[in-house]
Amino acid sequence: MQAYVIKDVKNFMNQMLRTEAFDFFLLSEITIQAKGSYVLDGHLEEGYYSREELDASGQKVGDLLPYKEFRTMAFDLIKGQRTPTYFKFIFMAPEVLIEKLLEKTDNSIQQQDVLGLVCNVRFQNGELQLITGSSYRIFTTDKSLDQMWDSYIQSYLTKLDIQWDNI
Repeated sequence: MQAYVIKDVKNFMNQMLRTEAFDFFLLSEITIQAKGSYVLDGHLEEGYYSREELDASGQKVGDLLPYKEFRTMAFDLIKGQRTPTYFKFIFMAPEVLIEKLLEKTDNSIQQQDVLGLVCNVRFQNGELQLITGSSYRIFTTDKSLDQMWDSYIQSYLTKLDIQWDNI
């Protein structure tokens, strides 16, 4: 787990809300506190799609949806004359990315043992923080995947020209 403070909040928010930069991440949840409080749940709801549509898509009820399906809504809730007092975005790495990161590590962890690789983005008290994390189905002392995930996030932020400091 690594924690970062984002130096240029405006650039980061522009990348996250107005470009496709974060669209490939899966969304677990968005919480926004502005003139009202809003919570967007990224899990696929039962009954929204027919059984045939679900079978064709390969998705299951409860699966996380891509952030791209929520980006415009999140932008509409955050934009305005006043900055929200608080918000939190919980992004998850898609399975294909977890698989690629596992291939780059020298460990015994199997993909089915990884519950998720998390990237929390939190704005509070005028500060924007990004915190990485991981969750496993098994107990392990092996931190190589966690380190690879942190390295991936750092490289990705650099690619987007986002400046940060470690906390």
